[in-house]
Amino acid sequence: MEVDPVYLRAGGRHPSESAVVSFMGPFVVASLASYFLLELDGARSLIAGYRASHDFAGGGLRVLVERGLTRTRAYGKLLMSATFVTDM
Repeated sequence: MEVDPVYLRAGGRHPSESAVVSFMGPFVVASLASYFLLELDGARSLIAGYRASHDFAGGGLRVLVERGLTRTRAYGKLLMSATFVTDM
């Protein structure tokens, strides 16, 4: 499955909204966990949050594809588009 440029342009806000949520969720959780639980300083905890959110987007999509959860065409396109926007 590849990113459909027509869907990405015509999808409006849906891929962008999904990308923001899929990036910010792991970013906030990992940043706070590394700051408070691992006692890292501010910059290092932000880097940990960035790495966690970046890995989550690609890894999460891979798991969904392998388990066949992207068989719905619109759902699969939304996930691929959101992952593409997140990686940019």
